[in-house]
Amino acid sequence: MISDLFADVAEHRGTAVTIEAIEFVRGLYGSAVDAASSPKHATEILEQQLADADRGSRRSSVRGDVLGDALLDRKQRIADLQTRLNQLEAERNEEQKRADERADVSGLIAERDVLQREVERLGADLREAQAQRAAAEDRQPVRHPQAGSRCRRLRHRRPSAGGAAPGEGHHCRGGEPAVRDFASLCGLCTA
Repeated sequence: MISDLFADVAEHRGTAVTIEAIEFVRGLYGSAVDAASSPKHATEILEQQLADADRGSRRSSVRGDVLGDALLDRKQRIADLQTRLNQLEAERNEEQKRADERADVSGLIAERDVLQREVERLGADLREAQAQRAAAEDRQPVRHPQAGSRCRRLRHRRPSAGGAAPGEGHHCRGGEPAVRDFASLCGLCTA
């Protein structure tokens, strides 16, 4: 009865009835019933209390359902965020691995550059030594016209000449005895 009155007022006004208004009207209704003190009024009060308890139970049930749904939504959101966080962590690990590989590559590049500079320096030293040798050969007088080229040929062949002792039964093409040692051969030229 009273709840129907509250529903009608809320529909007419377009807003819900406040708690204070509900308590005030129920207080007035309870006082009126107490003043009448008929068994019919006592039954109506009990019915009203049962209806109120039933509404409270339904509200609690609805609120529990809403809270349960919200809890499920939050748990799902947490699971989604954890999955995304794990994906970001995996991506960060991959990026870290790539950065480490780039650091390794840059170390190799630096080592290559150092070696390349060393090769260039050694090449320059070699060219300088060859130039000094050529200049020294140009400054030295040759005693025999073909001795300079013959000395250079023999210098290149020198490592393979090692088996027999110098001068032991070896003869040159022309039948001349072999030179005893490389130094005496180079005596033909001063290079």
